[in-house]
Amino acid sequence: MLATLPPTLGGYALPSPTLNARVNLSKRAQAETGNSCYKCDLLWPKAKLALEYDSDSHHTGALRIAEDALRRNTLKSDKGIDVIVVTNRQLRDPAKFNYLMRQTAKALHVKLKGRTAMSIGAEHDLREILFRHERAPRQQNSLEFAECDPELADQYS
Repeated sequence: MLATLPPTLGGYALPSPTLNARVNLSKRAQAETGNSCYKCDLLWPKAKLALEYDSDSHHTGALRIAEDALRRNTLKSDKGIDVIVVTNRQLRDPAKFNYLMRQTAKALHVKLKGRTAMSIGAEHDLREILFRHERAPRQQNSLEFAECDPELADQYS
């Protein structure tokens, strides 16, 4: 919402991405990674750009960090998709998020509208609504794995 809503509603008016987009991997990448596909949180297919949220709860620890790196490297080498990572800190800090949105806009070859006192106020109000209640960490859902590879789903139930 912060990325795509118009500035008058607190957003940055970026083009709408595909949410939770499935990216099928080549046979070679499947053999190398053991995955038939990856899902991107936000994907702009024509721009070959993905925005991935690395939560504090699901993207820590050596194993998870290694899996995330493999995933990003594979998306780039196999599909030519650049991945921009969003951390919780970037999401929560308006100045850091603004910088992230400028980076994203540049990668999408679009120009952001200038930030005004009104749009900054609207963003503040939107953030109050979105982050009012911190949600419990989302559990990894076996259905996410099943959509890529049904044989893997049972391992993560």
